[in-house]
Amino acid sequence: MRIDYHSHVLPCIDDGSSSPEESVSILKQSAKQGVSLMLATPHFYFHQHKDADDFLAARSASQQTLDSYIEKTGCKSEIPRLLMGAEVHMSPEVASMPDLEKLCIEGTNYILLELPFQPWSPWVYQSVFEIISRHNLQPILAHLERYLPMNNDNLPKLLSMEVYIQVNADSVCGLFTFRDIRKLYNSGLPLLIGSDVHNLNVRKTHFGKAVKKAERVFGSEFFERTENIGKTFANILKKE
Repeated sequence: MRIDYHSHVLPCIDDGSSSPEESVSILKQSAKQGVSLMLATPHFYFHQHKDADDFLAARSASQQTLDSYIEKTGCKSEIPRLLMGAEVHMSPEVASMPDLEKLCIEGTNYILLELPFQPWSPWVYQSVFEIISRHNLQPILAHLERYLPMNNDNLPKLLSMEVYIQVNADSVCGLFTFRDIRKLYNSGLPLLIGSDVHNLNVRKTHFGKAVKKAERVFGSEFFERTENIGKTFANILKKE
């Protein structure tokens, strides 16, 4: 099963898909590129949403709009399955949220975290540690390769914690960014590919191309490392 671990496919909730029509087109493109399960991870910003429930209400409304359009068009068999989640932007307040687990990918304790796009301050490491130890959640660090140029020396400290690494398909496909992907792969941790798709134009999905390159360069071990987390999501789908 091929899983897209990061997407903005839900309509009209963030800077991703602008309509249910665009969402279905994205889903169909993803299916053609081999995706069978897609994690819908709209942005969560602490300063924007009053709390997790406020965000979940907006996400539910978006999901219902998409589900209605899928039912109307009869395209359910042509698109990947969806699991709801969030891309949680890290700020100093996030680790103190009493209901942080509500932002996990549904049915799991995995939470997709977007770290600050700047040199990391001590609070970042402390927050990730608290999310693991106090909330008992499993962080997936979104597009970690983006932060390497400004945090290269700090990476071992972060990776010493129990984290998964999500990398963007465009970075896997890129000529220069692939050097950072190789560095993360050499850490020995699993790398989860996410399209981070936002639309059909400038931020479309290149998931299939990224999978082929990863298989060609790294071989079967690349995806063998992700088998355990993949089984977790497969079991969730079996229960539905």
